[in-house]
Amino acid sequence: MNEHGVKRAKPLSDRNTKVAIFVLPTLFFYLIFMTLSVLPWYTGVLLAMAEFFGMHHIVTRVLLNKNTYTDSVNGPLP
Repeated sequence: MNEHGVKRAKPLSDRNTKVAIFVLPTLFFYLIFMTLSVLPWYTGVLLAMAEFFGMHHIVTRVLLNKNTYTDSVNGPLP
C-alpha cells in the first residue's frame, strides 16, 4: 500500500515474476562464480556475498514486494 491506502502495482505480472525468480538466481550464480574465479579469494568472497545480497534484495523487495524483513521480529502494529 502507498501512503494514500492504494495498493501498489507489481513491477511484473505474476507469470513474469515467477519466470524472473527462476532466471535471476541462475544469472547471479554465474556472475558469482565468475567473480570467484577471476579475482583473488579475499576480494572475490566479499564481492560474491555482495552479489548474493543484491540478488536476494531484488527478489524479495522488488519482485515479491516485501518491504520489511522485521514483521516477524516486531510483530504487527496495533
